[in-house]
Amino acid sequence: MALETNELFDSASRSNDGRMISRRNMVVTLAAYNPSSGADILLPVGTPLSYDASANKYVVWDTGLRVDAVLYTEKQSDATDDVQCVAMVEGEVHFDALHVPTENGSSSANLKTVLYDVATRSQLLLIKGLPGVQH
Repeated sequence: MALETNELFDSASRSNDGRMISRRNMVVTLAAYNPSSGADILLPVGTPLSYDASANKYVVWDTGLRVDAVLYTEKQSDATDDVQCVAMVEGEVHFDALHVPTENGSSSANLKTVLYDVATRSQLLLIKGLPGVQH
């Protein structure tokens, strides 16, 4: 039998570089995302998400919110409608693999502050690459 090209790690699946190791993924509802540009945005893998309990939906993380999940596959946002996406709700992620959503005014420093505090991130997410982060 001839060997075929290994498609295990194609663009539709996660890479094997160890920067994101999922233990549990969920299909979640992502609230309409309308940053200052007002246009739909392609949200890359590693975008932090927060859970909005009042709306029963996930939202793109912004300064002042808790990090509850990480976008596991890239997804085109919609400025007016909710979308379904795959989110990693439990697992390991390296800080360098996280995408800071700067289009809403967030910064890497703000994200680091949130991840350092156990009260503002999910205990199911193990953050690597930040010295002193309690797991």
